[in-house]
Order: sequence, then structure tokens, then C-alpha cells
Amino acid sequence: MDAKKLGVAFLVLVSVAAGVAVGQTVDVTPTMRLTIGVVVAIGTVLLVVRETKSG
Repeated sequence: MDAKKLGVAFLVLVSVAAGVAVGQTVDVTPTMRLTIGVVVAIGTVLLVVRETKSG
């Protein structure tokens, strides 16, 4: 169970980083970059949860 939580936490961090990186390529405010990162992270978590439940 802990390994799964750790994996999800890692995915969230990677997703936020990816979202922020995408935000940096586009000319937006730092707040908007963070928002993009959070939205990407939430989407990733929902996708992982759905895949985990179906699998």
C-alpha cells in the first residue's frame, strides 16, 4: 500500500513539474504556471486511479 502511495506521490510531483515546464514555454504568469501544473497533476491522478480500479 505504501509503495502505491509513493508511486502516486511521485507521479503527482512529475505531473506538476511537467505542467510548470509547459507553463514556462508559454508566456504566462507564475500563478498560471502553478495552476497548469496542478490541473495536469489532478488529471494524472484521476487517470491512474481509473486504471488501477479497472486493472
